[in-house]
Amino acid sequence: MFLISVSRRSTEETFKLGEHLERAAELLPDGTLEKWAVERCGYTARHVRTQRAVFRNLDAYRDILVELAVGPTVLGKLSAAEPEQIEQAIGFAAQNGKLRVQDVAAIMAGSKNETEARPQIDPYDIGGLDGLKAIIAIKVRDGIKSFVGHLEEIRAHVSEALPKKNIVKKTLAEKTHLTARLAHKELESLAQFVRPYPTAAYVISNSALPSKTGWAAVSALLYKMGSETTWPDKGELRTWLETEVVPILEWATSKSSAPAWPGAETSEAPSASVPVEVGADEPAPADVSGSPDSVLTPIPSVEERMESIAAAFGATATIEAPKSKLTLGDDVPSVAEALAKPEKRPTRAELVGRIKSESGIVTKSVTPPNAAA
Repeated sequence: MFLISVSRRSTEETFKLGEHLERAAELLPDGTLEKWAVERCGYTARHVRTQRAVFRNLDAYRDILVELAVGPTVLGKLSAAEPEQIEQAIGFAAQNGKLRVQDVAAIMAGSKNETEARPQIDPYDIGGLDGLKAIIAIKVRDGIKSFVGHLEEIRAHVSEALPKKNIVKKTLAEKTHLTARLAHKELESLAQFVRPYPTAAYVISNSALPSKTGWAAVSALLYKMGSETTWPDKGELRTWLETEVVPILEWATSKSSAPAWPGAETSEAPSASVPVEVGADEPAPADVSGSPDSVLTPIPSVEERMESIAAAFGATATIEAPKSKLTLGDDVPSVAEALAKPEKRPTRAELVGRIKSESGIVTKSVTPPNAAA
């Protein structure tokens, strides 16, 4: 219905049209989109190809092209340009306030009749917000391409190792850990803001991705893969690679519009705790912790530890706990009663008598022998 109802299109609607066509292409059997769009929407096959090219090739520049109000026809022409030519066209539009089809054609063909009159402007030399948006567009385009390429490289090494009967942890880690570190930093650069630490303003660090989200889990996975010491033990390695590493990397590099989180009944991604990172050249405040939240584990009792030690020697440990001298019939005073009674200190004679009684010393009678007489 959206494709049929579109009439006169704005720049934003042009991108939405290409996005809807790309989504339809995923739902339809391969090679049938153009025929379907011709029959159901009244489009020509050429128009469908052009609109899909606009979305695929120019979506990274969407924001600045929308702000520059580049028309749909110009977008169609620009969708066939090389990245360097697109950036040059954006710089031309920012400098002149408009961009026409003939301007794009002149840039693409390298014509000298229009471009020689105006010196080509390096996007990094364009001031103001337009110049900033132009170089941000370059960063997004090249940064995403590099990030996805590194994730694909890691996934290729893991996929190559999984069919083997014995996965050598050290060998696989050596192939992937540096790439994982680089990809983790690239994700930070592309998706995370920077801010001063709350209790130490001189420490500037990346803000964490929202917890319990898919991209936070991607960041945590890349951080974990960045060092062999944080990988699971050999017995758990294959399961970790199959159920966590490969599915998360596939989710992160998926080209579909809304990929489902791997292995989850709901759309909620597992929570991820990413350690706070401080620059190597910056002092770390006392309350900055570089380790994830620790998990409390129950401490085994003495009986359990003794039983485990005895089991190692094929024996059975029998432990008799000392019986308390206190019986149920004893009247145990409360704290209030104990505090209410004044403390009674024994006399010296009582102490001496108690010691002699416990040691078995017979005390002499203090009665004179002739008293009975």
